[in-house]
Amino acid sequence: MVIELTTSPSTSGIYRVTRTFRFDSAHCLPQHDGKCKLQHGHSYEVTVLIEGGDLQPQILGENIPNPKFGMLIDYKDLKTLWKEVCGHLDHVDLNPLFNPIPTTAENIACMIFKLMEPGIYKLTGGNAQLRKVTVSEQQDTTAEFEVIRVNV
Repeated sequence: MVIELTTSPSTSGIYRVTRTFRFDSAHCLPQHDGKCKLQHGHSYEVTVLIEGGDLQPQILGENIPNPKFGMLIDYKDLKTLWKEVCGHLDHVDLNPLFNPIPTTAENIACMIFKLMEPGIYKLTGGNAQLRKVTVSEQQDTTAEFEVIRVNV
């Protein structure tokens, strides 16, 4: 049995892909009125959400088979990009990297978004966009940075 995945002209949709990464770092929030004022560490978990309307084509220019056919983005390429642009966050004190911006989970999510976005655009030829970055310092807390794009 063959399943056909084409959509009818009256159907449109969006593909979403997520990938989760981890890194360990220290930080402090000097202006905080509690324990976070002191240097401490976290095992951060970061999830990136990528979305797009079209998957990679079967054939590239000049009849070259596309090894990424049917993908929004290759997970392996995403892992490589993470290591290239965010690898420096692992096992460091985050405060000097952000100074004077506080190293809150919200600001970490925003910085990771800004580091990852150009690479995702390049990897997908503009076919997909980084939509959201979620950062967790511990199991029961998350902070997100999401871009709302308005089509004009």
